[in-house]
Amino acid sequence: KTLKEKRKEREKVLIDKKKYMAEREEKWQPFRNFYVNGTPYGGMIGSAKGLIRYAQALLDKTYPLLDEAYWKILFTEARAGGRHTGMSLSWFTGTLKGNRYYAHAGGGGGYYVELRLYPELGVGSVVLNNRTGMRDERMLDKTDGYFLTDK
Repeated sequence: KTLKEKRKEREKVLIDKKKYMAEREEKWQPFRNFYVNGTPYGGMIGSAKGLIRYAQALLDKTYPLLDEAYWKILFTEARAGGRHTGMSLSWFTGTLKGNRYYAHAGGGGGYYVELRLYPELGVGSVVLNNRTGMRDERMLDKTDGYFLTDK
């Protein structure tokens, strides 16, 4: 098979273009309007303002969303065989310039979102993009680096 044929087969697996894609408009092929709320991936839908409020509530030490005990469970990194896993309950864990963070990223046809929390600093960041790619780029590694100082 040619590279073009292989690419078309892969695209069929990722997205049903007949169902989700509208007619081409010059160089662009837009998505049809559809509701992104599938159970396999959770279907979180929100705005930048909503994600900022969510981050602020999670960083608030009065614990308006969860009591402190559950907050600690949510943000405790899981270990397997004594080793760090890089995950807590649905959050990726990591460090940037020595500052511990918890992050979640996701996307689908037409969008990509990253949310990151730095609980020790009491700050968070969020980025939303309109795009068609479905890969995790960790954009906040780049942007947050401009604002954080080395620990």
